[in-house]
Amino acid sequence: GTPLEWHDQHPVYDDWAEAKQPDLEAIDLPTLLCATFSDQGVHNPGAFKAFLRIGSHQKWLYTHRRLKWDAYYSSEVQELTCEFFDCFVKGESDNGFASRPPVRLEVRASRDEIVKVREEEAWPLPGTRYDRFYLDPGSEALVSSPPSGAGEASYDARRGRAVFRHAFDTDTEITGHMVLRLFVEVRGGGSGGPPPDDGVLCAVLDKCDASGRRVPFYGSVGNKNDGVSRGFARVAAREVDEARSTPWLPFLPLRQEQRLSSGEVAEVCMEIYPSSTLFRAGESLELTLAGHEIRPSPPFRKDVSVNRGLHVIHASA
Repeated sequence: GTPLEWHDQHPVYDDWAEAKQPDLEAIDLPTLLCATFSDQGVHNPGAFKAFLRIGSHQKWLYTHRRLKWDAYYSSEVQELTCEFFDCFVKGESDNGFASRPPVRLEVRASRDEIVKVREEEAWPLPGTRYDRFYLDPGSEALVSSPPSGAGEASYDARRGRAVFRHAFDTDTEITGHMVLRLFVEVRGGGSGGPPPDDGVLCAVLDKCDASGRRVPFYGSVGNKNDGVSRGFARVAAREVDEARSTPWLPFLPLRQEQRLSSGEVAEVCMEIYPSSTLFRAGESLELTLAGHEIRPSPPFRKDVSVNRGLHVIHASA
């Protein structure tokens, strides 16, 4: 089958899927990765995970948030690639490439505003501070302290959505990986059918300006009106391999399905794909949850056919 058919043919991570996984840790050759913040849900997560796993001690990461082919074939990237090959293939080791910092970071405030381009010594960035925000269904906000009480937010699993916002009071750069932990219940199915035992959740992170208007960014396949980042999770595929996870990047083995029982509240850990964005004072981060693709990343589409009834997001377990 084609890549677009693989999911239906192999709904869990089986021997067929495992045979397609390269041993990235065995790569010991110099590596230059062009990693896009724009190609959310397509090349974006794989590029950053590959950089983390590749075993070579000589590896470089070039990040950007342009349209991916515009960046990849730009004169700047072509010159960088030539310097890389001159150094490691032609043997021109004195051209300075080998001593350059490992990460070229591009920070954007919007689709059209690059705030800064700087060099970093590692990915994730050294000194990253990981802050926690909590979903407060009562105020529809992302808050810095756990909300009191056991609130919940719900939406129609096929057509609805829930939105949470956080306004920044100081200029804040968000660069790197994020994790969304949700306490999810799937309630009611209607039509007299059996209660739903699974659910698919889609998430989008947006930036809003001080007036509350959404700020656009470049996305995949020519999208010029994308958000900051996104994520996707299936409740029955929520098992986390803690030994292979970090606090900022969960590893979901998908070796088995864990169906929900009626009334069960499950903890779902969702990877939010890497990005680099400046939020100025007065601007907001907006999280949207839904049971449908809020902003698709063609050509791959998420299968949300299991969704029915209500998705209920609990403030706590």
